[in-house]
Amino acid sequence: MEHSQPFSIRQVVIMSLFAGISFLLYFVSFPILPFISYMKVDFSDIPILLGMIMFGPVGGMLIAAIKGLLYWLLTGVDVANLIGIVANFIASVSFMLPIYLVLKRFTQRKLVTRLTLGVIAGTLSLSVVMALLNWLVLIPLYMAVLGMKITMPLAQMILFGVVPFNLIKGVLVGAVFVLVTMRMQHFLKQQSDLL
Repeated sequence: MEHSQPFSIRQVVIMSLFAGISFLLYFVSFPILPFISYMKVDFSDIPILLGMIMFGPVGGMLIAAIKGLLYWLLTGVDVANLIGIVANFIASVSFMLPIYLVLKRFTQRKLVTRLTLGVIAGTLSLSVVMALLNWLVLIPLYMAVLGMKITMPLAQMILFGVVPFNLIKGVLVGAVFVLVTMRMQHFLKQQSDLL
């Protein structure tokens, strides 16, 4: 259930567990577009999304933040790593919030329909937010901090690399999320009034 008061010890333990699973899933990643092979799909958003169902958007954000912090501490406390972790956190939140809003708003629809609509909204949000973030902040920052070179004009890279990548990522992660949620729906309904 969602509460306005701070989370209980039990909820914090479950969120920490989800953050740990999310952290481990973060390492299982694969590139999908050869010319931006540094952008990889992983399924670390699944525990974040399940946490969002159980504990609301603040719970989901906490899980995403703990995952990022763990990753930063264990893979290298440096600026380049931090940029990627902050970008990953923003990506998780921009994917999660529309899913939450759709689940909260369309309570009369069947669960699978609500989840699918949520994933579509989340994927569009993820693609737009990350296109803007890469265009205005991330890629210029990587070029300035790391001396990263890009092999095509920035706008072209966003249009043919970043946007398709995030559309594919949203669909893949979203499909797994829908399957997992449908399998766990009885458990999740006991934990949350969102479903």
